[in-house]
Amino acid sequence: QELNDPAKFQFSHYEVTLDAIDRTYYKTHADLLMEMVTQRLIQDFQLVPQSVLNWSAHYGEVERKLKGGTGPLPDNAGLMNRRQSFQRILPPKKPTVQHTLSMGHRIHVLSYNPLSDAIEVVQYVAR
Repeated sequence: QELNDPAKFQFSHYEVTLDAIDRTYYKTHADLLMEMVTQRLIQDFQLVPQSVLNWSAHYGEVERKLKGGTGPLPDNAGLMNRRQSFQRILPPKKPTVQHTLSMGHRIHVLSYNPLSDAIEVVQYVAR
């Protein structure tokens, strides 16, 4: 939640795909994703375990509720509810492989969704 707050973090986003030329080095997107994670680990980034991400999300939600963040629903709440009910009808998506890495006030989220056939990289920097 906090990562999406522009007052606290600025972010950049890009996607990486495998071209025919790249296939000489990386046979699959999974290989390329692991190489990108390895490069960041060499640069002193650390992997953030999913348990820490879950705890952080829960803590942020509790903090929001304690501050009285239970105000009126946004104007698009009805649309969001319809979208969620529509998504339940769709066939299940293939799981997205996601790695979150951090170094100081920098966070990188690398994810691969087989349906998009691209690796998405989102870089957050604390303000």
